[in-house]
Amino acid sequence: MAIIKQERGGITYIYESISYRDKETKQPRSKRKLIGRLDPTTGNIVPTDGRRRQRASNPAKELSDIDIKKNDKKISIIKDIVPQNKDFSKIFQNNPLNAVAHTSQKNLKINNSIMKATNKKYDVQVNLSLDKLPNLNLNVPAHKVLDSLMLKLTKQLPSGESISLEKIHKARKVSLNVNEYMNLCGIKDRTTARKQLNEAVNTIYNLSLDWSEKRYGTPEGKKKKTLEEKKYSIRILDSKSETISENPVKNGAVEVIFTYEIAEYLARRSSFIMWYSEDILKINSKLNPHSYYMMRLFLEHNNRNIAGKNANRVSVKTLIDACPDLPLYDDVMQRYQGHITQKIIDPIERDLDALVKKYKILKNWQYCNGNGAPLTKGQLYQYDYDTWIKWLIEFEFPDTFPDQTERIKKIQER
Repeated sequence: MAIIKQERGGITYIYESISYRDKETKQPRSKRKLIGRLDPTTGNIVPTDGRRRQRASNPAKELSDIDIKKNDKKISIIKDIVPQNKDFSKIFQNNPLNAVAHTSQKNLKINNSIMKATNKKYDVQVNLSLDKLPNLNLNVPAHKVLDSLMLKLTKQLPSGESISLEKIHKARKVSLNVNEYMNLCGIKDRTTARKQLNEAVNTIYNLSLDWSEKRYGTPEGKKKKTLEEKKYSIRILDSKSETISENPVKNGAVEVIFTYEIAEYLARRSSFIMWYSEDILKINSKLNPHSYYMMRLFLEHNNRNIAGKNANRVSVKTLIDACPDLPLYDDVMQRYQGHITQKIIDPIERDLDALVKKYKILKNWQYCNGNGAPLTKGQLYQYDYDTWIKWLIEFEFPDTFPDQTERIKKIQER
């Protein structure tokens, strides 16, 4: 059973979709049952008959209160399927995941002797094994699929006192059906969605991460804490998963199993949680190839510096470094006769504007000086590349961004 969201006439309807196999045609089929419509203000499900009329039952019922009878058994649909904040959801964030998010096929260095491509980012080495499956491509669609899976894993993994080996083991299996992925990414063609899912899961399956962390710990037999370095070498998806093949989409869905090591690491460090705008998944990477990476950086930077004065400011240099598909300065100078404005500056500003005007994920952005002061007319009128990369970019999230007042207050009280 799956929950499907479908927009019709400006209204988002919620359906229960049940898959079955047609005995005559021997083809997979599905039946849909209307549950209600999504209230755009509250994010609650309002029961309806599909003709914009509320049912006689309590219209204020939320999705978590609805029970569907199936074979005389009640299936409770958890409220997390439709987040209370319809614009932002929680997702794990840390240096290893950030390193993957800002690595693409273009900044991976291929070593054919060991059939591996690598990239060092944020002190984390991202590895892509090339000897298992063909046609691997770490691109924006692959990042979108990983984000979609990670959003679900974030909801499923236990945290705090509820952490246990058994619970982590059970929570690391995640499924994503084609219809759900099409809805998340705004894809209309099912063939395109299936192809993206197949290629993305194959690519993610071949990813592994190497990094080290320094922490204070108490050695066995001693009382005094010492600074220790712990090294990690972790795959993202379980190599023993039977669902991984050249075509992972089976029966209209992909099912993956995150490795126990990555699941445990994320669960035990669950304080690294950030708000993620699901509208990022609808960014057209062909028209705006850098918008995904820039929005990810803004969310990551804000989450890490939420109580700081520069929580909503990043340097242009940092932004450029976060966009792996942007041509390098030296390459532009050698291959494109030094057309820095056309090859670097214009694409950055175009894709920043798209986040505001086209995708409406940002409310605003502007250049500013190191102290946050706006640039003068003189600064904007004439500048070179070396001056430009020293500027800061000040960004503002939309009004729907979750209120961080209490979190900031707690951090400042420490």
